[in-house]
Amino acid sequence: MKNKILFSTLLILSFIEIKATEYSAQIQPYIKYIYKSDVSGKITFVDIEKEKKIYDKKKLIIKVDNKKEQIELRSLVKTKKNYKDMIKSEKNILKATVLSKNKSILEKNKEKINFLTLKNTYNDITAKIETLYDTLNRKKIYIKKGIFLNKIFVREGEYITPGSPLFEAFDISKQKIIVNVKVNDIYNIKEKEIFIDGMVSKDFYINKISKVEDENKLGTYEVELISNGDETNKTYKFGEVISIEFITKEEAVKIMGK
Repeated sequence: MKNKILFSTLLILSFIEIKATEYSAQIQPYIKYIYKSDVSGKITFVDIEKEKKIYDKKKLIIKVDNKKEQIELRSLVKTKKNYKDMIKSEKNILKATVLSKNKSILEKNKEKINFLTLKNTYNDITAKIETLYDTLNRKKIYIKKGIFLNKIFVREGEYITPGSPLFEAFDISKQKIIVNVKVNDIYNIKEKEIFIDGMVSKDFYINKISKVEDENKLGTYEVELISNGDETNKTYKFGEVISIEFITKEEAVKIMGK
C-alpha cells in the first residue's frame, strides 16, 4: 500500500512544472559617478548647458578661482630663473675654489655647502611649481569623452571645499542589472540560462555574485549582470523595468521547445 502511495506521489510530481522564481529589476547605467572636488575656492564658471548630454571629446564644465595660484606661480617661476643663474655662477666659483692650491679645506667645503644649498632650494621651488600646476589643472573640471553628464550640483559664485559634490554622470556604454536572488536560485546560477521578459537572453552575462547575504533583503544574494555593449543598449532603455529568471539549461530547452 505504501509503495502504491509513493509511486502515485512521484507520478504526480513528474507532471508538475518546477518554475524558476521571477524577479523584477531595472535597467541601469554601467557606472554612476558622483564627481567630488579635491580643491577649494570660489566657482567662477559653470556650463549648465552641458547637462543631459554626451560628448565625443572631453568638455570643460566647471572652473574654480585660481588667481592666488597664478600670482604665486609667476613669482616662483621668476625666482627659479634667478636661482638657476646663481647655481651656474656658484658652480664656476666652486670649480675654481676646488682647483685652487691657495684655498683651505674649510674654504672649499664652504663653497660646496653653498652650492648644495642653492641646488636644494632650486629643487624645492621646482617641486612647488609642479604642485601649483597640478592645482591649477584640478581647478578646471572636465567631463570625459563618452560619459553622460546628468546633473551639475554647483553654481557660479558658490564656494567649494575638498569633498564638495560637483556633478553626477553615467557611463552608458553598457547596461547593468542588479537583482537580489533567493538562496534556492543562487546555486550554479552561472550555469543557468538568463530569461528576460520570458525570452532567453544573450544580451547580459553575470558579472558579480555576492558571497554574503543581503542585510536589507534577508535570504537573498545580490547578483550583478552586465550587458554585452551597444546592441543591447538599443534593445532596452535605461530605467526600464524587466522581469528576469535564471533557468536550468534542461528547463530552458523544454521552454524553448514549446
